[in-house]
Amino acid sequence: MCGDDLGDLPAFAELTALREDGSVTCRVVSGSDEQDVLVAHADVLTDGPDGMADWLTALADRVVGPR
Repeated sequence: MCGDDLGDLPAFAELTALREDGSVTCRVVSGSDEQDVLVAHADVLTDGPDGMADWLTALADRVVGPR
């Protein structure tokens, strides 16, 4: 799950509960100065929206190979 604002906290909490039940989850936070409270919930922290796009592209490249 990718998030960037306080409205994403309930989803991150649900992912934590799923993880505690044995599911594999990943909480990705698009970092910003305004929402540093989200950092505590991140498995992956990116450098803003551009960093999120770069991370997602790198993930896709690892899964299916470079385009």
